[in-house]
This record gives sequence, structure tokens and C-alpha cells, in this order.
Amino acid sequence: MSNEEIVKIWDAEAEKLAESRRWAAAARVLSRAAKAEPHDAARWLQIAEWQVQDGDVSAAIRTLERALKINEEANSDAQISLLLGLAETHLGAQNWDAGAQACREILKRQTRHHAALELLATAHLQTNQLDAAIEVMQRLLAISPRDPLHRLKLATLMQLQGELGASSREFQRVLETHGDFPFANDANEAVEALDRLQTQQILMLAAEQNNFRLNLERHFDAALAEGGFHLSESGRESLRHMVADLTPSDAAPAPRVH
Repeated sequence: MSNEEIVKIWDAEAEKLAESRRWAAAARVLSRAAKAEPHDAARWLQIAEWQVQDGDVSAAIRTLERALKINEEANSDAQISLLLGLAETHLGAQNWDAGAQACREILKRQTRHHAALELLATAHLQTNQLDAAIEVMQRLLAISPRDPLHRLKLATLMQLQGELGASSREFQRVLETHGDFPFANDANEAVEALDRLQTQQILMLAAEQNNFRLNLERHFDAALAEGGFHLSESGRESLRHMVADLTPSDAAPAPRVH
């Protein structure tokens, strides 16, 4: 019996074990085939997946790291597939830093790798690195500028970071380009909430800073832009009326001197 025939038998046996949900046994049998044909990345990925399903994440990570070492000189596609599997496994186990590092290894090889960027953004968010997560989402939008989910995520990250004007601008772009999508309601609610928050901030500044209030009265659009604010059309109209109410009435006439 040839080596190829033996490997096929192991593949078939592993599949039968997996069908009966005997994940650990399936992984062990498929490991024989993987060792016989070590440059087949798909087998190593399958072994790791079964190990995860068996609850042994550490074993899955060891499997993928071993496969990467074996395939150091292999084609880039095999390396990237294994690194992506490693990143997903780490993130699934909440090993955020290790997952991020695996993503960076992919991006060294393919700077515009979509899945690696998405996973890296998730890792940054989970470790509260909002600036880094925003930067990654901006890279994704440079690749797919019309992707509404990426823009929605960017807007949400900016809101978390306290960049209310920039966040509102991105939510409004989602509504302008994908106003009929199911998530449009979420974007609309976010815009309304951001209008309220920014209006409160603007009115507080106007009450505290006379120069800002005067600039707002005389150069409304420029004053908002200089302050980093960005309101919806309805939010802007409401604010205009409120600013008008802030304008002091004409000064009372000076008392007559008798």
C-alpha cells in the first residue's frame, strides 16, 4: 500500500470520528496524515479546529505553531492561512495580544489583508486601545470605502473615544449611502444622541466664553467647524434657534442726568 493510500485511510478515519463528535480522537488520527504530508495547511487547520471543539485551545495553538515552523519555507498562502487560524484561535481564547501579533505577521506579508485587519481591530478594542482600533478601521475603509459596517464600527469607536463631531459625521455618511439597510435605525439614533450631546457642549461653551458665543452668532458654520462639532441638518437648525435665544437684548438706555 502506497503512502498516499495510507494517508487517504487516515483522512477517512478522522472524518468518521469527527462525525461522531470524537474530536480528540479525530485530531490524533488526522495528525498522522498531517505529519505524512506536512505542507498541507488545511489539515493542520482542521486538527486545530477539532482540538478547539474538544476544549483544548492550548493544543490547537501548539498545532498551528508547529505547522508554521514546518512551513517556514512554504508558499505565502500556506503561511497566511496558518497565521490566520492562529489569530482566530488566540482571539477565541481571549488571548488578545497574541492574536494581534499573529495579525501583524500576516500584514507584514499582505498589508491589505482584510480578515487580518478586522481581527486586529477587534484585538485593539478588547484591550481598550481605541486610537489603534480607529487607525485599523480607517485602513479597512481605505480598502473598502463603501463598506457600511466598517464605517459604522469606525463611527462607534470614535464615539467611545469622545470624538463626537467626527463620529456623527461617519454615522451620517452611513445614512447617506445605506439609509435603507437594517442597521440604519441604529445610525439614525446615534446621530440624534450625538446632536443632543454636542448641543449641550456648544451651549455650555457659549455661556462660558463670550468670544465663542459671538463667533457662533456671526459665523455659525465656521464656529462649529473650529470647535470640532458636526451636527445633522435638524440639529443645526435647532441650535440656531437656541443661539438666537442666547443673544442678549439691546442694552437698556443710560439713565438721564438731571
